[in-house]
Amino acid sequence: MILGVIPARGGSKGLAGKHTKLLCGKPMIGYTIEAAKRAKMLDRIVVSTEDVEIAEASRRFGVEVINRPKELSTDEANIDGALKHAVTAVEKSGLQTKIVVWLQANVPIREKGVIDAVVDKLINSDADSVMTVSEVGWPLEKASKIVNGYVENYWGKSPQGPRRQDYQDAYISNGAVYAMRRDVLMRNQGPEESYDYFLGKKILSYILSQFEQGIEIDYPDEFLLCEMFLQRKAQKRIILEEVR
Repeated sequence: MILGVIPARGGSKGLAGKHTKLLCGKPMIGYTIEAAKRAKMLDRIVVSTEDVEIAEASRRFGVEVINRPKELSTDEANIDGALKHAVTAVEKSGLQTKIVVWLQANVPIREKGVIDAVVDKLINSDADSVMTVSEVGWPLEKASKIVNGYVENYWGKSPQGPRRQDYQDAYISNGAVYAMRRDVLMRNQGPEESYDYFLGKKILSYILSQFEQGIEIDYPDEFLLCEMFLQRKAQKRIILEEVR
């Protein structure tokens, strides 16, 4: 079984009630649920939450809700706890999960087919996981830090050249889709492993070139930016229909 998990806890500090906040007339979590339901490769979809309003909104979109324990819903709790809890709850029915697909509820825009493409890439590889990434808009080598008010290169050495093409492309995970093998997720974290240990050591990328697919909403400005992209997308659809 390929299980889609949408973790969505309440109590956001950057944007209160963000998962149920109306985004172009629809609760924000609804966009992720609809994207998951469009995916052909997900056998089962669940929302993991401790929040009553999020649970009610999710059920209105026709998806199963798993009640997440309070201790897995704090600011300090890592996401692996919520994902493992969801897998364990689902497997109580006797079904065995093979792949877990983590979809962030605060990343509303996913083009059709992206989820299936990520899952397919994992199935047809020997990787532990596959995650969507976006290109960073500037060379990492030019990053700076402020020490006692003075600017210092973040990496301890000056950039090698002034031009963008002098540097390697850099990418960052954008939260749209993570697909991982069940056994990789469910193992215990080692003492020297980082917080994303549950993605394994062999992580493949799936590059999303469209900026709007990587908008992760945590603050009001990001909400407004995403709203702008959705409105523009709706306008383009109306124009195409009129042309037809």
